[in-house]
Amino acid sequence: MDSSWPGYSHSGNPNPVPFPTVDALLRMPNSPAPVVERVFRPRGGELTGVGADAVGELRMLACRDTFNSFREVWEGIAQNPHFANREYIVHYDNSSPETFDPTNPATAAHRTALTYAQTNDRVVRIANALVYRFGVKKGDRVGIAARNYADEWLPAWWAALCVGAICVPINAWLTAPELSWCIRDAGVKVLFLDSERLARLVDSGPSTNEGGAQFDSEWTHLGETCVRHAVVIKSHLGSLLSDRVQRAKHKQRAHDFGDILRWYDGDAASGLQLPPVSIHPEDPAKILYSSGTTGRPKGVLSSHRNWMQNLANGKYTAARWLLRRGAPVPRPAPNGATATKGAVWFIPVPLFHLTGIGHQASAAVGGGTCVFVHKWDVGLAAEVVGREKITNWISVPTQVLQLLDHIRQHPSVDLSTLTAVNYGGAPSPASIRGAVVNAFARRGVKVEPSNLYGSTETLRVGHNVNVDYVRKPESLGPTTPVIKVKIVDSSGNAMPPDSVGDIWVRSPMVALGYWNNPAATRANFQDGWYNTGDVGKVDSEGFLYLLDRSKDMLIRGGENIYCNEVESALYTHPSVLEACVIGVPHPILGEECAACVILKPCSPNVTSSDLRAHVRSRIASFKVPEYIRFVDAIPWNASGKQVKRQVKQEFVEWMEKNRIGKASAKI
Repeated sequence: MDSSWPGYSHSGNPNPVPFPTVDALLRMPNSPAPVVERVFRPRGGELTGVGADAVGELRMLACRDTFNSFREVWEGIAQNPHFANREYIVHYDNSSPETFDPTNPATAAHRTALTYAQTNDRVVRIANALVYRFGVKKGDRVGIAARNYADEWLPAWWAALCVGAICVPINAWLTAPELSWCIRDAGVKVLFLDSERLARLVDSGPSTNEGGAQFDSEWTHLGETCVRHAVVIKSHLGSLLSDRVQRAKHKQRAHDFGDILRWYDGDAASGLQLPPVSIHPEDPAKILYSSGTTGRPKGVLSSHRNWMQNLANGKYTAARWLLRRGAPVPRPAPNGATATKGAVWFIPVPLFHLTGIGHQASAAVGGGTCVFVHKWDVGLAAEVVGREKITNWISVPTQVLQLLDHIRQHPSVDLSTLTAVNYGGAPSPASIRGAVVNAFARRGVKVEPSNLYGSTETLRVGHNVNVDYVRKPESLGPTTPVIKVKIVDSSGNAMPPDSVGDIWVRSPMVALGYWNNPAATRANFQDGWYNTGDVGKVDSEGFLYLLDRSKDMLIRGGENIYCNEVESALYTHPSVLEACVIGVPHPILGEECAACVILKPCSPNVTSSDLRAHVRSRIASFKVPEYIRFVDAIPWNASGKQVKRQVKQEFVEWMEKNRIGKASAKI
């Protein structure tokens, strides 16, 4: 370690240090996160399912000091003596709400925890089972279809990546035909799944051509093609193993998670190590399926290099924000072996999506603790913050807003250890930063909110925090030097600052393409650039703004209305808990602006006229929702995004039933 780098003793002034000054410091060769120009040669061809000509040689700025693969990451974590006895994974099982009271101290009985050493023991055992019992080879696909049973989910994930397999986390909210389609599309060879997914796949009825990812003719939705072995995690939670599954077990095709760990008990555990394999940074690492709200999910194929650059870019970002506010960067300990306890993260979002899996990996590199719940419950979340002494929170914005409302109603909840409240995965209203700061300040707690933006295809792109989030709360922040963003018009031309258009991203984190979907890959990935499908702008300082998803923008009489802008205006009303803005058909204007709103429990007397007047005082009149419907719930998908097509369909049906407006049920 070179301790002469000036950033270790950096001190600034009350004004933000200019970005060019900060980036010049960080680009010095002896900085802890240097950036250099590199040439990448992504691997295509039959193994990736993307096509050999999908991505050519790429020359771009990148982080210099990175791990080569997830295996190298895990080996570094496992060999760090300071991490061994720290808790890495904490899981609260609230799968049976009728017997689960988050305020009861007995809730601790539902708590499962693994240290880093215990997790490594599981990773090594599972890795050996994958290679020597199940015949998994480099490039084979290993799937995980389960809720956040993190104490079994994460060891399986690490093990698959450490043996060179392509890990395929699958959305646990999908129906049986959707699950089986993803399994078949990815060509999953070994599948880890929980009891609910197993019951869904086994007992959902006769096989059809639409479903049909069966691994045995006696299994309804698990066969006909690829899955050779299924491993049931948390199999003690229900009466799962039906006669058909038991027969499959006798054929040594289905296994309990605990069984594969016990295969290496006693003498078999002596000297057990990860099976040998050579993993190149450009080798494919994961297939993450997109939300699929507008059709079948697309499998986003990313490499080890994509994820390693994401980890290194996170380190650059953290150092950049410290320098930006005039603070020194802490000196790293030799070999990363720090005796200081890591951060404690609360991650109430699915592990099968970018936000959950990405943040737990970043936390693990620093020896942090990751706390998970089986399913979201705001009361449990608030209790867990105090009980586990949570320092860092990451969720979708709606969960943060629900937390703020909960702590207002329950002032005795202990949140004193929280220092950072992070949110991403879905658009956030500009007012959320002030709401977070003020809600915690009233309790004598100082927290740093931050807003993150990215996608499965790009990993993290924007991060707004600190002094710049105060200055520009509507922004997603500036990108780092390794991330290039351009705004493109309908003809594909790059546009000047402050112009509104499609957001394209180029970086070492941009994925290889879509698995088994070369047409979609060619349409969305071009020379290292990815078309996000988002509409936004970049201002003269380089700050990125998200205005809407292309498909969520509505056009009223020829005027573009960005739903996110209208939602942000609604969120500034103190009585609004959640808002969802959509377009409904109009015979003359084409579309009219409409909104579903959930009010806070203390605000039953707020009317639609009140909300329209409030919005009209903040944005142009033509953007004000003509129709507002008060509802008790707004549907989300598993990644925390509102399912707007369902909201729109239900809104139109409500209008027709109540003879409101001129809406047509044809959408």
